[in-house]
Amino acid sequence: MSMDIVRREAVDARRRSVVIAANDRARTAPEIDLAGLQFDNYRRNPVVMWAHDSTGRSPSGGLPIGRTLSISRTDDGGIVAEFEFLDDDPFAQRIRNAWDRGFLQAASISWLPVETRPADGGGIRDIRAELLEWSIVSVPADPDALRETHRRMLDSLIDDHPQDVEFAEVRTMTAELRELLRSPPPAD
Repeated sequence: MSMDIVRREAVDARRRSVVIAANDRARTAPEIDLAGLQFDNYRRNPVVMWAHDSTGRSPSGGLPIGRTLSISRTDDGGIVAEFEFLDDDPFAQRIRNAWDRGFLQAASISWLPVETRPADGGGIRDIRAELLEWSIVSVPADPDALRETHRRMLDSLIDDHPQDVEFAEVRTMTAELRELLRSPPPAD
């Protein structure tokens, strides 16, 4: 059960900020009501994992690659985490390098359902849930997973040149790309 990020950025040399969940519905089931996601127990053990590995099946050995420094909700219902990577750990530093260079761009949450109901259109929807952990992952499930720097660049191409004739074609292509990145994935 996971969902992925929409934006990410560096806060300073050590801290990074990332929207770890933005949609109630990901490409895979189940759905989750993000307003019902509880953080209390997570804040007591604020781990950042690699690919949800808490059992040692990956090179992380089941150990965290970082820790969350703060977690909060956005005005539009998403969830933002500020975090830092574990220092002096070769695997965590490899993930940090890939993250900072933009080769890894997604995060994913896992949760424990507390209250579940049938979802519109079939399946289930977790109305209340407890955040267990969030992970940096290589493949996102949330169709809105988009690095913050890329989103800002697209927005600025449109917003900074609203009437500039020379940018008319760039604005049109950028708006189309932005909409494509926001649209749901095609049905299988």
